[in-house]
Amino acid sequence: MSAAGRARALVEEHLGSSARVADISLVVSELVTNAVEHGEPPVMFGIDSGHAVIRVTVSDEGGGEPRVRDAADHAIGGRGLALVEMLASRWQWRRDGKRLTVWAEFDSTH
Repeated sequence: MSAAGRARALVEEHLGSSARVADISLVVSELVTNAVEHGEPPVMFGIDSGHAVIRVTVSDEGGGEPRVRDAADHAIGGRGLALVEMLASRWQWRRDGKRLTVWAEFDSTH
């Protein structure tokens, strides 16, 4: 199973039948895939499900800055962060030294 597949399974295990599980699983898959493809190990994933907000975080040791791109219609990739922006209530990233962390939040009331 891929790293993204393991992260999706953890989301589903943690959230069960939450109404947002499909959206959150897709976002986690995109963030983990970006970390694996563009970052450097170790890649770490976390999920925190409070009462009003569910937050997922993905960290790696890679360089660069995450940004939403305009992917051409015929492009195979380049839509991951656009999906994150569309599905998450909020998302952001921060850098602590070499460690890059991207987080996305989902209002659990939707």
